[in-house]
Amino acid sequence: AMYAMGIKPYINLDAISDVDKAWQTTPYGFKRQCDIDKEYARETLWKGFFCPGQNFRNTLSADSLEWGVQGIWSANAIGYWYKHSSGYMTNRLLRSATTTQHGKPNTRMPTKPSDAYMDNWKSWQDPATDANSYGSSVRVRLDLGGGQGIRSYYVQGISNDELISPSDIGYMWDTLDYRTDRSQIAEFVINNGWDTVNHHAGQCEWPRGSEANISGAAILGARHDGKANVLYGDGSVNRDNQQWRNKRGDLTIASTWNDWTAIGDDPRQMGNQFHLMPCWRRFGPKDSN
Repeated sequence: AMYAMGIKPYINLDAISDVDKAWQTTPYGFKRQCDIDKEYARETLWKGFFCPGQNFRNTLSADSLEWGVQGIWSANAIGYWYKHSSGYMTNRLLRSATTTQHGKPNTRMPTKPSDAYMDNWKSWQDPATDANSYGSSVRVRLDLGGGQGIRSYYVQGISNDELISPSDIGYMWDTLDYRTDRSQIAEFVINNGWDTVNHHAGQCEWPRGSEANISGAAILGARHDGKANVLYGDGSVNRDNQQWRNKRGDLTIASTWNDWTAIGDDPRQMGNQFHLMPCWRRFGPKDSN
């Protein structure tokens, strides 16, 4: 879509090799633009990559204090290396099909939970499907009955017509301006173990590094009056239906959706992760919901 609008990588052709010149024709060229321009990439990248309210020092600068003692070499410093992804976070459950390392094109995961894609299933071991980022896939955690308890299910939506309720499904929203470790956590988040998770400033995808514990409250930025601007699957943008999730003193540093859906008698199921699932109204084992 960006290429159709004329939004393409710009790489200083006088300072690079022919190999890097070729990257200008692919999306990865934005990453090479960040690598080559280093601290100046913010000025040369498309302005739409960034949120006007974004804390640029915290989310993409080398002197950010939000990445820990290792600075830009920390695994949390995604915003420094991928500056074009530092302003907005995307829902990894909504993404295109991909080609696996087994060479099978247009492979994907199911739109709703399936017993064939749960728990310890690994996409890189299965020629049927793979994700197109990080070599693996995020998952939702649900108890669908049958005495199995809470299980992890891999799901994926690749087009708008696969979204059962597009006005409810978040596609993209503000990143965090602060890391969340050692922050004050809302009580319903603590009850789900979220206080142990360190989400970082400039985080580009939901959720990264926390796939094993994603039941409960999904994480959103909080740079707009303690809430996040959310782009939904139907194209609408708003920050309705949100509440604080993490605080530093009186400062809200992360928000979340404030509605909650329970499965059975367990209030943790499914939390508000239904705002991320492509077919959340059909999570039942017999597609009865």
